[in-house]
Amino acid sequence: MAVDTEGMVVGAGEHVVAFYDHESGLIDGVGRYLAEGVRCGDVVLVVASGAHLRALESTLEAAGLDLARARGSGSFVSLDAAATLAAFMEDGSIDHDGFNELIGGVVREAAGTGRAVRAYGEMVALLWDAGDVLAAIELERLWNDLRRDVPFALLCTYPSASVSAPGHLAALEEICSLHSATHHRPGTGEEERGSPEAPPEIAGEFPAEPGTPAAARRLGVDALRQWGHGDRVVGNAALVLTELVTNAVVHARSAVWIRISSEDSVVRIAVGDDVTAPPTVRNDGPMAGSGLGLHLIDALASRWGVDITTHGKIVWAELQT
Repeated sequence: MAVDTEGMVVGAGEHVVAFYDHESGLIDGVGRYLAEGVRCGDVVLVVASGAHLRALESTLEAAGLDLARARGSGSFVSLDAAATLAAFMEDGSIDHDGFNELIGGVVREAAGTGRAVRAYGEMVALLWDAGDVLAAIELERLWNDLRRDVPFALLCTYPSASVSAPGHLAALEEICSLHSATHHRPGTGEEERGSPEAPPEIAGEFPAEPGTPAAARRLGVDALRQWGHGDRVVGNAALVLTELVTNAVVHARSAVWIRISSEDSVVRIAVGDDVTAPPTVRNDGPMAGSGLGLHLIDALASRWGVDITTHGKIVWAELQT
């Protein structure tokens, strides 16, 4: 089951992030996501700030849902985000065991009923708003670790204004990379236009396996063709994507994520991994192998670069269409 909230699809087992400009739009969109879960018989877990929690509960009741009955049957569980966050924070740091005991315990109990689990969380946004961006990223990773252990759908939200501050680009990129899809990402222009037609973007996560470059290339090529790009652009993008992913798998030896977008006359490819050491451009002969692919990227891309993040790096390239 998947639910569309203002054009955003949250599928079973997905981790989606949404950025919002207005409180009313947040409550309306998240309310639909939660209401659909209750109606489908899912176990719905809400970890929201006090004001949002009350507004969401009112929205659900206005939609005709009996929350008292849903709570009694274990179908609806609500937690205050600030109090819950404080319960597994120790001396300003996240206690991983505390998170797994508290949040993991609730999710595992819900999954133990045999029903699908649908969660909504605002703890990461509270951390970001408090200026602890690194802790927000760390908590997103803990949510992902929990999802690998117990499948469930998760929606996180952030106020657009708080993540758009100067100097937060790399952190925002990393936040997006930790999700299977984004909605109304700041900087895409979508929020200014007020239109559901956002620039096309696709993302994926892959393990450090020999078949990953080919799998990533297929994902990218299929998306670019669906977006209407011709053979030249698709071919060049496939070469760049394959090289970047191969470098990440072979040299970083870590799982990788990719994000490809197309806007105006530019295709942007970003590949992230868990190693902070930047790639090295080699100047050896044609048989030297390692590092020479970056010369290919330099030749095909209008510009490219490397952003070092808290937990790794992002190598990106832009191609003119």
